[in-house]
Amino acid sequence: MQKYGSFMKSIIQLIIQTMAFVFVFSFLFSLLNYLFDWHLGLKGQEVPGDPRAATLFLGIGLVCAAISYFWGRKTPAASQSSGRSA
Repeated sequence: MQKYGSFMKSIIQLIIQTMAFVFVFSFLFSLLNYLFDWHLGLKGQEVPGDPRAATLFLGIGLVCAAISYFWGRKTPAASQSSGRSA
């Protein structure tokens, strides 16, 4: 049963990492649309060229990246004390 919990944690972490990548990528597209008046997008859908939308995309991307980074870390105290008994 423990194996499935670890598997689900990995899947959720992968989804959050993907969200972080997509939002930071959208931030870059939105910034380019704003600065150069390009119409970048995928399949006919344009990314908004608005600086407020760009900062929102960047903020969401950074929050998702931070959640993924800190969730995936292992604490040094837990890894040191796991194999020793007093």
